[in-house]
Amino acid sequence: MADPTNPEWRFVDLFWDMLEAETLFTNAVAADSRIKYTDLTKRTIEPDGGHAADYPRVRVRKTGSRPRAYRTSNSSCIIINWAVDIESGDRRMSTEDANKFADVKFAIYKSLSRWKTYLSSFTWGDNTAGVSRFVSKETQDVIGPNRGSRSPIGWTSVWQGEAELWFTTSDIVST
Repeated sequence: MADPTNPEWRFVDLFWDMLEAETLFTNAVAADSRIKYTDLTKRTIEPDGGHAADYPRVRVRKTGSRPRAYRTSNSSCIIINWAVDIESGDRRMSTEDANKFADVKFAIYKSLSRWKTYLSSFTWGDNTAGVSRFVSKETQDVIGPNRGSRSPIGWTSVWQGEAELWFTTSDIVST
């Protein structure tokens, strides 16, 4: 697990908890194919290339943030831009792997609909904090080379959205 005092890493860990609570997701994506950048125990987080059994692969990424100190008279926030990447490893849509790709997309959709259940446990040490807003903005599906040059060409999907992590300003200032 990542540094529990870092609220951005804590958010990503909770995002994974939300995805992995969905049985359809865990059935479709093998544990080794869940690329977790907050995992400090693995030496190599993301292997190059891969075989059919290594797909679909899923990543949760933080793509940016907008800090807003003193958002209100007593609270501050960090708006986190996030993305979930899915790689199929196959360009055919009529194979079992392609069906897994569709299953993963639907599992993510189901997971995101229950965000309040999982992200309500967001904490920042002993301080008052929370996730006050979680929005899925858009999803794009394309066919083409995946991230690594050695990865097979296949369907990729990127889900994008944002979440607002809020804090009591007095807690931010005092720590």
